[in-house]
Amino acid sequence: MWETGRLWHRGEITVAHEHFITAVTQLSMSQLYPFLFDYQNRKNRAVIVACVPNELHEIGARMIADFFEMEGWDSYFFGANTPTSSIIKAVQDYNVEVLALSATMTLHIPKVAELINALRRSPETAGVKIIVGGYPFNLSDGLWRKIGADGYAASAHEGIRLAEQLTFMEE
Repeated sequence: MWETGRLWHRGEITVAHEHFITAVTQLSMSQLYPFLFDYQNRKNRAVIVACVPNELHEIGARMIADFFEMEGWDSYFFGANTPTSSIIKAVQDYNVEVLALSATMTLHIPKVAELINALRRSPETAGVKIIVGGYPFNLSDGLWRKIGADGYAASAHEGIRLAEQLTFMEE
């Protein structure tokens, strides 16, 4: 998918090509589900994985949610373009320890910051640990701190390790 994005940015493939590659990747991922999830070793931990409003690229977030499931977490994947109010309500309703937010374009960083600020202002959601990821965070060291997140992960494995560290600190 990184190569697909690079080719699209260079004008070597069209949006239609990118959508086709994404669809094939998502189909391939879904066919692996019966082999990936181990329901015997649950951790009694929960995470919501979502993309901020206007963010249409969800495959990385889908992968993160799947990796959390493989590690024994209950993951709630809300996908692309999730309204801020819906994410806040879900954090309240599902009583999750961690919220993982994805943004692949720098123009969506204000939406991430706005969501984090809204969560921190409410006593019902202020304690949720927020991990961010995506291309803009790869480009700007410390951007996650500037917008008020609890951490940043460049990969699914880093995200899980960070989530476990953040939630272990609360015990």
